[in-house]
Amino acid sequence: MKRYITAIILAAVSSVMAVSCMDFLKEDPKTFEQPDNYYNNEAEIRMGVNGIYSGTRMPLGSTGIGGCEVIIFNEMMCGYSYRTASPFSDLTEVLNLAISADNGFPAAPWSWQYSDINRANKMIDVLENKTDIDISVEKRNMYLGESYFLRAWMYSNLVRYYGPVPLLTKPTTGFNDAQVVPSSEADVFGQIIADLEKAETLMENEPWNSPEGRVSKGAVKAYLAKMYLTLAGYPVRDATAYQKAYNKALEVVRSGEFSLYPTYEAARLGYNVNGGEYLFSIQCMRDRYQNPLHMLSIPRKDGTLKPYISMYDATRPGGGWNPCTEFVNSYLPGDRRVANHAFYYTSQVSLDGTVTHDFAPAVYKYWDDECAQDGKSGMNFPLIRYADVLLTLAEAACAGGSTTDADAIDAWWKVHSRALPDDVKPASLSFDEVFRERIWEQAYDGENWFNMTRTRKAFDCVQGTVVDLIGYTAPEMSSAYKESDLLLPYPVEQVRLNPNLKK
Repeated sequence: MKRYITAIILAAVSSVMAVSCMDFLKEDPKTFEQPDNYYNNEAEIRMGVNGIYSGTRMPLGSTGIGGCEVIIFNEMMCGYSYRTASPFSDLTEVLNLAISADNGFPAAPWSWQYSDINRANKMIDVLENKTDIDISVEKRNMYLGESYFLRAWMYSNLVRYYGPVPLLTKPTTGFNDAQVVPSSEADVFGQIIADLEKAETLMENEPWNSPEGRVSKGAVKAYLAKMYLTLAGYPVRDATAYQKAYNKALEVVRSGEFSLYPTYEAARLGYNVNGGEYLFSIQCMRDRYQNPLHMLSIPRKDGTLKPYISMYDATRPGGGWNPCTEFVNSYLPGDRRVANHAFYYTSQVSLDGTVTHDFAPAVYKYWDDECAQDGKSGMNFPLIRYADVLLTLAEAACAGGSTTDADAIDAWWKVHSRALPDDVKPASLSFDEVFRERIWEQAYDGENWFNMTRTRKAFDCVQGTVVDLIGYTAPEMSSAYKESDLLLPYPVEQVRLNPNLKK
């Protein structure tokens, strides 16, 4: 089913885009896929909703700079990573905490997310207002729930990257519709929460998990817990949301539908299984919609004769991101995440099996054996991990302090004990312990920058302590973080199109 969903996205995008016909056309060609003469049955609705899913690929989307997808910039902003591939000015701006409006990075999330927000708005409008669709109430609710969830997903990225952003909840039909004054962060988060709560209600009778990789009830509830936790932090700081995050995460945990893989190798090999540890993932395919992270994670080995460790070496440089030594050394002694071929690796046998190459620590989370052989990676990329749900439960219980709550401690312990099985389960838990575990566990998931900005905390990987983000200088950064560094500038081309975009 993964193949079906990914293969149909391109066709669905084309179908939905065809809706916006020129007003001066007096004819009404029945071959044009307009809302009035299309979306008449479940198959057509399914195609339209599938088109929205393309927006979830944003973390793997290009920033327009070779070998620097959005996820890589997220990790670079944390200050624990460096690049061995060719340097470029846009990355220098990131590491200098001086990102300009014409940097390639700010434009990428904006364009990816708003184009699919418009698709979501169109499908919500169709499903709520078109009464002659040949579709059951259950299926209508399911697709409507998916549309609300996906819109919330995309707005959650926009507001965490840029702060105040235009809040569009109706289909855009003309240029002037997009010239909107940005809404406050509180208002955008209010819409996100409302959309997720609406999706939860619509999908309450759906299964907890979707083997096909669609939005599921479990994904909706897990992301609602995460957004409640985000609402409790900066910039909104609604302390009442901690309890909501705790309750919703506990609901997911008590469902019994999800669990961690016993080993990190099993977790990596399980990326293509929708369920278990992975509640929602980007569905990738080897012949299209490939996952680029295998290639980007290959350590550079200049001067080494081919074959090296992967077929990608023959044509591409690798070295997109590497963990700095200070960060790898910050893991506790005996942590299985830093064992060779867990989250990281420092040696690998050459592709022809003749040489073992040694190198500085590199990211192994996305190593794909098939891709190493033929240069094609169809490995899914998880967007919601069960480990994140467990740590959300634990962090919400701590609420910035500490807790003796048994469910919270047990949730944290599931994550911690997989890495350090010989440790003793504690009787109480502090925010610092949960935050540290997050930074280690979610490294190279593309989430830690958001964890840092919503808490205004950082992990000082040299001292092994949790510190205030503002004023902290990360190992790979040239200066300390300031409040003004935590949001991206509006992309320069968007400012030209919409004069209301001002900070």
